[in-house]
Amino acid sequence: MLLPALNSAREKARASNCVGNLKQLGLGFTMYADASDDWCLGRMLVGKASDGSTYNWWFYELRNNYGIQRLMYKCPSEDVFALNQIDVNYGINSATFGGHAAPRDLQSKRTQVQQRSTSTSDLIVFADTVPCGKGYASGSESCFIVQDRPIERGQLFGTTATPYLRHSQKFNSLRFDGHVGSAGWEQYTGNDANDLPIRVKFFNPRFTSSGVLEWYY
Repeated sequence: MLLPALNSAREKARASNCVGNLKQLGLGFTMYADASDDWCLGRMLVGKASDGSTYNWWFYELRNNYGIQRLMYKCPSEDVFALNQIDVNYGINSATFGGHAAPRDLQSKRTQVQQRSTSTSDLIVFADTVPCGKGYASGSESCFIVQDRPIERGQLFGTTATPYLRHSQKFNSLRFDGHVGSAGWEQYTGNDANDLPIRVKFFNPRFTSSGVLEWYY
């Protein structure tokens, strides 16, 4: 009986440290917007890479320019990690904050999101994701999440670009209002009273395929 209790206590401590990591990423997110005329960090930043390449991943931007150190991108409960787009342990909500786009193109403005969002306490900025190196989703990227794919009952993640239910079948996520929330399968998969997927509240607003930021409700 002692060993399960000890393991449970250890996981609670790791989950607590994960919350701390997400808050540090949130600090970087805020500093980026403060320094960028209120434009939010996106998945990729065209023309921002220090080595002269065409884009910079969001985690390199935070590490190189805002002091968010390497281990802040590793969840303490995860044994697979590398600071690259496929094995970083947290992903940005690229449905809301932009994908492969110029800083003044598909990135959203913080004030724009605040003015229209019905609940910034639900809107995800960063969330636990599954690294490709675990062998579950070969070729996928763990550095971002989108709203398109559900997590089936009994599974810990969806096909690609979903949160990862890493902590006792729940995932941690930094929300737009600055707090870190925890959610499980029942909060992520299924439909609401309006027959919309329950998870859309985590991605409200989101960019359409034509590059327009729109709200579900």
